[in-house]
Amino acid sequence: MSKLMGYMGAVIMVVSLLAVSPVQAHSGGIDWQGGHNCRVGSCAGTYHCHQARAGICARNSTPAPTTKRYKNCRQARAAGVAPMYAGSKLYQKNRHLDRDRDGVACE
Repeated sequence: MSKLMGYMGAVIMVVSLLAVSPVQAHSGGIDWQGGHNCRVGSCAGTYHCHQARAGICARNSTPAPTTKRYKNCRQARAAGVAPMYAGSKLYQKNRHLDRDRDGVACE
């Protein structure tokens, strides 16, 4: 009986370890500035920093405004906000930059 209980305990432990899946914040990488454009959720269409390297992620720098209207994609890229995704306030102000109307401006 005690062998059976030991065996059952081992089986339960193995099954519980296999059932746990790893958690990831996101699988995307970061760019040369130390951040990336958020594509989903409440931050969709915005750029946010993970490491202070250069550009708008550098310490003591002011982040790019998230609701500015850009004249062209070159300006948006220079500000670090391209690409812009449908559903965000930034995209709404800059939907004229989405030439193929696929929901991604300055891709």
